[in-house]
Amino acid sequence: TGKSRVPTTVTNAVSWRSEGIKYKKNEVFIDVIESVNLLVSANGSVLLSEVVGTIKLKVFLSGMPELRLGLNDRVLFELTGRECGRVGSGTAPAQGGDASPSPRPPWTPSVPPQAARTS
Repeated sequence: TGKSRVPTTVTNAVSWRSEGIKYKKNEVFIDVIESVNLLVSANGSVLLSEVVGTIKLKVFLSGMPELRLGLNDRVLFELTGRECGRVGSGTAPAQGGDASPSPRPPWTPSVPPQAARTS
């Protein structure tokens, strides 16, 4: 065809988001969901305790903005989700970015149970 293509590493283009996405209102909804698991012996001593947390995002942003979310905690985080989140480096132990194709939650940082245990 004779057309040259610039590599996506140079342009920061993403394969999962169409061009020209427009919303009437630019909004981001964040849900923080935590659960506490506790195991107590018959005499009242704590055998196991853990906190498991998830952050879910619904993103309605026009164009190709980059949304950055930094979590300032000393606990190790696991990032899981669709192929629309970028994990970057920063001062926060877990930092992710998003160029989401749709309002569905793009990525979920969660505390691994073994990192949150107190016993």
